[in-house]
Amino acid sequence: MEKIEGVVEEVARFMLSRGITISVAESCTGGLISHMLTQLPGSSGYFILGTVTYHNRAKTHILGVSPLLISQRGAVDEDVARAMAQGVRARGETHIGLATTGIAGPGGGSEKKPVGMLCIGYSSPTRLVACSVYSENRDRHYNKKFFALSALKFLKAQLDEDYGQ
Repeated sequence: MEKIEGVVEEVARFMLSRGITISVAESCTGGLISHMLTQLPGSSGYFILGTVTYHNRAKTHILGVSPLLISQRGAVDEDVARAMAQGVRARGETHIGLATTGIAGPGGGSEKKPVGMLCIGYSSPTRLVACSVYSENRDRHYNKKFFALSALKFLKAQLDEDYGQ
């Protein structure tokens, strides 16, 4: 697996150089992305808010995700990830909202939503997008790191799209 630290440094430099701020809503990553984004000196220049909205009640009460959306689609869903990203961006009053929701394992998966499935949401003033990634691994610790790295790489790609390289 690629080193998370290198991706974090690249994202941090990018945001600092452009004055971009971010808020993060994490479910399956349990705060790992927020932890990584705040490891660097000067992170208060871009990192505003990090929430671990693990339970569906937190997603609805804190982030404003529709309970109907979660009941119809389940918590691990791209529409839910988009809603989480939009909600955390609004709560933090930041340029960017990033969200993760998935199944780290080793249990909890289904045929439709297997262990190792991650949905990432991204919200900016001009775009609201999501994607799904999958890990073949059933190890929870591995998957959390894989999920965090995947989300950070997705974030970097979206920042490039919104703010140029």
